[in-house]
Amino acid sequence: TSRQPQKEPSAPAMTSAEPAMARWNAWLCRLGIPGSARPGRTGASPPAATVGGRAAYLAYRTGSLLANALPGPVAEPLAGALGRTLAVAMPARRRIVARNLRRATDGTLEGAGLHRGVSQVFSSYARYWLELFRLPHEPSGTIDRRFRVEGYEHLRRALEGGRGAIVTLPHVGGFEYAAAWIARRGH
Repeated sequence: TSRQPQKEPSAPAMTSAEPAMARWNAWLCRLGIPGSARPGRTGASPPAATVGGRAAYLAYRTGSLLANALPGPVAEPLAGALGRTLAVAMPARRRIVARNLRRATDGTLEGAGLHRGVSQVFSSYARYWLELFRLPHEPSGTIDRRFRVEGYEHLRRALEGGRGAIVTLPHVGGFEYAAAWIARRGH
C-alpha cells in the first residue's frame, strides 16, 4: 500500500494577547535579562484577556525581571521596603494579617507590636517572592546552603526500592527550594 505524506500540523492560532507577549519576551531577551524568553519562544500566555489578569501577569513578569536583574544587596532590602509599603497600601489585607497575628498570639500582640508584626509579615512575603523569582537561576550550591535536610536516606531508599514515597514539609520558608533541591538530584 502507498502511504500518504503526512501534513505538517498548522501552528495554533494566536490569541490577541500572544503577539504582545511575543514582543515583550523579545524585548526582555534583547536586554539580556536572566530568565527571559529565548528568541522564538513566547513563554506562558497571560491569564484570560481581562485588564486585571494582564496587569497581574505583567506585575509578576516585572517582579521576576527586577529580581534577576538587581544584585542581592540591592534587591533584598528593596523587597523588604516594597513589602512594608504594600502593608500600608493594602488596608484590607493588612486587617487580615493583623487578625491572624492576634489569633496566633492569643490576643497578646496589640498596638505598636502588632503594627510591627504586620509590617514584618508583608516584608517577609516580599522577600519570599524575591527568592521564588530567583530560584530558577540559583546555582545548586546556593540551594544546598539555603536549607538543612534530615532523613534523605529514607527517601532515597524508598525510591530505589521502587515503592515511591510521600514527602511532607512544614510550611516554613520557601518550600519550593526543597523541590528544586530534590529535582536536582534526579527525582
